This record gives sequence, structure tokens and C-alpha cells, in this order.
Amino acid sequence: MKQPFLIFIFFFIFVFTYFFSKYYVDGDQLGYNNAYEAVNGLDLSDAFISYQFYITSSEPIHFFVIWIFSNLNIDKNLIMAFFNACLACIIGRILILKNVNLFLIFVLLTTNYYLYGLYFAAERLKISFLLLFLAVLYINNKRIRIPLVLISILTHIQILILILSFIFSYFFKSFSIPKKFSLIFKNKNYIVLAFLFFPIFYLKDHILYKFNSYSNITSSSFINNIWQPVIFAILAYLYSNEKKSTILFFSLIILCSNLVGPTRITMMAYIVFLFYSLNYNRGLSYGVILTTIYFSLKSIIFIYNVLNNGHAF
Repeated sequence: MKQPFLIFIFFFIFVFTYFFSKYYVDGDQLGYNNAYEAVNGLDLSDAFISYQFYITSSEPIHFFVIWIFSNLNIDKNLIMAFFNACLACIIGRILILKNVNLFLIFVLLTTNYYLYGLYFAAERLKISFLLLFLAVLYINNKRIRIPLVLISILTHIQILILILSFIFSYFFKSFSIPKKFSLIFKNKNYIVLAFLFFPIFYLKDHILYKFNSYSNITSSSFINNIWQPVIFAILAYLYSNEKKSTILFFSLIILCSNLVGPTRITMMAYIVFLFYSLNYNRGLSYGVILTTIYFSLKSIIFIYNVLNNGHAF
């Protein structure tokens, strides 16, 4: 039952997103489409310069992906539909392992507003999440998990917010007031986690640029910046079996929301909310059901805007 379900999800998302992707030609996709065409026929050095002209990004992984497939002369919408289907299946597999209700999984994967944003608009973030969720599937295999997380960060630096929030939660959950920092270095897990900071140094200029960009456009109102992540934090706390971990995880996310604005941080808060709340009653709680209905209705507006305006935002 579960294997055919994932196969069905794969083909459903592939066909659905491939069909609608031809209508999403403006907004974020304008730059992505131009970059895909521009790198065709160029060597790596010239291609990366051309790529950065259309997409203000120094993260290399998405560039390599589009450079390879563009030079193979494969339709970009076809490739992205394939990545969409893979992303949906990986998320579906994770939720099945969490014993979430299958119908709820289907609704989340096919109608969720934030997933639509990944399917159609946020191309780099989509591939970054795909790699991160794949790392979650291989959580017990350090040799696979760590490289996937590193590559995920190098695909989109924003994913670092989730990873640092997890590290922060894990660290202070294990050591409430760490008096002996030598304990950290005696634990191999913490030494491995230190390698996750390599992308920070590699992309430090890009991080500073993005921080300045987002902080300049964000609201000056503290309440406006954090109210949405706070709501998800409260809901997650209600259904979580790990109350302390939930508070710690959300604290850093809420801080980031105040610093750079809630535009994409809210999506991360929603993902963390699902991470904690879907464990409760196979995901069939009032909080999950109401938010699922709400974001499904928002997806209708999303598709309407795509069909009428060429973009959703």
C-alpha cells in the first residue's frame, strides 16, 4: 500500500507541476529561466559569471545542476518537475515513517501553499530542501547524512537557519548549562557538527549581502516580524512530546524572523510545527487540520495568480 502510494505521488506531482510550470514565467522564474538559457554552451567559469548576472547567488550547487542539464538540452520544466516529484516522495516517505495518516500526507503534498512555493517559484530552496529531507531519511548514516546537509547549505544558505536551530536545540537540550566545554570535544557528534560551519566561511560575503537585503526591507515592527512564527511555535508546543526541544528550536527561528523578516522564515516555522505536531495522533489534530485547510485554500489563490499574472507573489 505504501509503495504504490509513493509511486502515485511521484507521477501526480510530476504531471501536475510540469503542466502548470509553463504558466509560471514571471517573478523568480524569470531569472531562473534566463539563467538556464544563458549557461548553455559556456564553460564553467563563464557560465557562473552569466548565472550570477541573472541570479544574485554565490551558492554553487544549483548552478552546477542547471549548467549540466542546460548543456544536455533538456527542458528545464521537465527537470524541475522531476525534482518536485522526488521532493514530494522524500517528504512522503518521512511522514510514512512517522506513521502520519496517508490521506493527510496526500493533501499536504498536493495542496500545500508552501510546497507550491517550492514546486513553482523557489527553485534553489527546493533543491536545498530536497537534499536536507534526504539527509533526514539517512539520519542514522553519518557518512551520507553529513555530506547531504553540507551540500544542502551550499545550495541555499537560508537552510542554515533550520540547521542552526536544530543544533541549538540539540545542544542545550543535552547541556542545560554546559560548565565543561571539553565535554563537547569529547563527543564525536559535536566534532562532526563543526564541519557544518564550513559553508558559513565559504559564503560569508553572500550571507552578509542577503542579511542586509532582507533586513532593509523587513518591517520595523517587532510584532509584525514574529507573530506568524510565534503562532506555529505555540501550536507545536501544544502537540509536541518534547516541550523543551520545541521551545529551543523555535527561539532561534523567531529571532531570525525579527532580524530578516517573516517572508520565508514563516515557511520554516511551519515545517518545524509539522515536525513536532504530526507525531500526535498520526497528524489528525485540530491544529494540523485547520492549518492544512487554510494553506490548501491559499493554494487556490496561488494557482489563480499563476494563470492570470504569470507568477504567484
